[in-house]
Amino acid sequence: MDAQRLRELEAAGWTLTRDGSTSTATFAWDDPDDPDSGWEILVLHTEGHASRFTLDARGSGLTERSPEDARRLQPALAAAVELLEEWRGESSEP
Repeated sequence: MDAQRLRELEAAGWTLTRDGSTSTATFAWDDPDDPDSGWEILVLHTEGHASRFTLDARGSGLTERSPEDARRLQPALAAAVELLEEWRGESSEP
């Protein structure tokens, strides 16, 4: 994954970090109408292992959500799939 694409993901709200051989990409959304609800996606890449992800729902989470919330989640999941398939822990910095 090239640095330009990583910068685009960061501009869209993804946070990329690296600690030794482990890299994480996270994206979170908080419900403005209910501060105790929202979700977070974490993509984990560890050198020598397959990438994995988690989807953490807070509050009422992914149940009883509006169509607008589903539309917010869809591009975040698409970006997570892209990170899972193409990202190897690179940084957006040269």
